[in-house]
Amino acid sequence: MKTYIITLDTGTTNTRAYLWACSGMLKGTEKCEVGVRDTVRSGNNTFLKNEIRKCLENLVENNQIEFGQVKAVFASGMITSNLGIQEVPHLTAPASEKQFVENLYRAEIPEVCPVPIFFIRGLKNTIKDNNCLDKMDIMRGEEVETLALLKNCPAGKKYVFVLPGSHTKFVFVNERQEITACLTSLTGELLEVLTKNTILADAVGRTFISEEEYCREAVLKGYQTAKRQGFGRAAFLARIYQMFGDNEKKDHSWVASYLLGTVLYNDVAALRSMQKEVEGAEGVVAGKEVLLNGLMDVLREDGLFEKILPYNVKDSIPLSAKGAFSIANAYFQKIEVKS
Repeated sequence: MKTYIITLDTGTTNTRAYLWACSGMLKGTEKCEVGVRDTVRSGNNTFLKNEIRKCLENLVENNQIEFGQVKAVFASGMITSNLGIQEVPHLTAPASEKQFVENLYRAEIPEVCPVPIFFIRGLKNTIKDNNCLDKMDIMRGEEVETLALLKNCPAGKKYVFVLPGSHTKFVFVNERQEITACLTSLTGELLEVLTKNTILADAVGRTFISEEEYCREAVLKGYQTAKRQGFGRAAFLARIYQMFGDNEKKDHSWVASYLLGTVLYNDVAALRSMQKEVEGAEGVVAGKEVLLNGLMDVLREDGLFEKILPYNVKDSIPLSAKGAFSIANAYFQKIEVKS
């Protein structure tokens, strides 16, 4: 009897597989260090396919079940890109969970998995023509995170979900719980380059700020300096503070917090370009503590939102897994109604 569903999330560097009972209980997880970056390195997706197959096999074996008990695999993230295992075109905004369910892409890929794989489409913004490309944006993976967040948010409101990471996403949702647009910045990647590969690396000790060392005052100092003098100048001042500042400002952790604030200024500036979408919306920030705290602090300082709240994770199950399972569950409910 088929009593399980697997959800699969492949990103740039990692893949995570989750085994669910059809009731919604998470039964097991498996992770492997493989992602679409490996396709770039090798020039094809053979290695990616092989490692994902091993990941799925380990998930099934370690939880003492067989693939014959699995209804299907539901895959999201960069696995649906041209660097993944099956390229699937984006949906065009606006889209609700219903549209994602109705536009699943079903494929049989026996070299990866003996059961069908349903690929969850990413989303792209709607633009009038190619002269409006500054308004274009895309996402693969954050759409399922957003759908999971919506399960915990009251209906009938506009939201901006802030999802910090290597590429920070701002996802806009209307009162009908439709994703209407997204906005991407290179926050995480930019911070990594500055921290490890520029003249500023020594000033921050080549390390990111930890949750314990996070300094709100320094973050806001960096943010305000970038707002006044521009990001490039503000970032360079991290070196100046480390060389000539008082004892606190010479400390690597203070400088790292300051540098984080200069980078986060770029996010606020980008978000201000979406004034119409932000107007009247409630902000919700979800993610790892340091970036979450930084974005909460700079957005509150800026005053862009009347109300902005952190998303408090109540369990260890990632939003991507929850969102993918929600789509899988809705799909099978739809099939049962039809039959």
